Amino acid sequence: MNKNGLRGNQINWNQVFYFSRIAACGSIKDAAEELGLTPSTLSEHLTQLEADLKVQLFYRQHRKLILTPQGSRLFQHAKQMFEAGQRLIDVVSPIPLGCYPVSVGSAAGFCSHEVQRLLRNYLGHFGPLNLKLLHISHSQVEEGLASAQYDFGFSAKLSQRKDVIQQLLVTSPIRFYASSKFWHRSFHDLLKELPLLVYDSDSGLTQMIDELLAELEANPASVLTTDSLGFLEAYCEEGLGVGVFSEYFVKSHASKLKALRVPTAVPKLSARLYVMWTKEGENSEAVKRLKELLIKKPAGMAPHPPLKGRANQGREARAFSKGRVSLIGVKNSCG
Repeated sequence: MNKNGLRGNQINWNQVFYFSRIAACGSIKDAAEELGLTPSTLSEHLTQLEADLKVQLFYRQHRKLILTPQGSRLFQHAKQMFEAGQRLIDVVSPIPLGCYPVSVGSAAGFCSHEVQRLLRNYLGHFGPLNLKLLHISHSQVEEGLASAQYDFGFSAKLSQRKDVIQQLLVTSPIRFYASSKFWHRSFHDLLKELPLLVYDSDSGLTQMIDELLAELEANPASVLTTDSLGFLEAYCEEGLGVGVFSEYFVKSHASKLKALRVPTAVPKLSARLYVMWTKEGENSEAVKRLKELLIKKPAGMAPHPPLKGRANQGREARAFSKGRVSLIGVKNSCG
């Protein structure tokens, strides 16, 4: 060991793993029992790791261990690293490991409720388990799948990556509403004058809407996004904008939208939801369970064959040319 401490290839990664289990369990005694080691042996490993790294990882307060700021940072990184390692082994080994958090990335747009429905079924069939769902953009879903940050993902867009397998889960109509005083006005005319009002959008949803309306040559004057239903409803009622909602939202909030009307000549737009995973990750326990669930066709989920990378690109282009425009686009404990 040089005077500046250990080099990267000299770190005892077993000791880093032992430290992460101590931090997760909250005590040396509990971690030792989990790891099949004696508390004294585990304590020696922790002391040696702190000496090698030249940092204190825990505050010792009576019989309690509290992470120091340095220990907290190391724990977060170590946890992610070992979870990624377990996921990697799960992918390449014929024997499923599980025992790691199943992470899901979602850019579902208007179909977020369908993601919730499928994940409820996932938990119902394979729980209890820990599940982490992150609402992100489509590109982040793709990047997260490629880097094994997510086990599988959802998106309103088709992936163009050749290493991604994807399946269409559901299509859902998109509804437009405006003030009742505009009942005689056409959709295109209204958008030339009024902003498009989007309720509770996911990351990237506004861009998707812009792309779809551009295909129809119906570009809105501007787009306003809000998570306040009251604000959006008031703006629509006062004739200050055109609201866009999912079919699910319209059905579940019918009473709040009763004062609004659908403009004339509204195009028929539909949102689509895809579930996707990588070819490399297809052997993981998380994806195997997902595929098993998809075969069972949960209620509300239409059966569609898997699509690989750009295989469906021509089909989507034909749909656009016919004027039928659509939005394109789990923490697991042992057992």
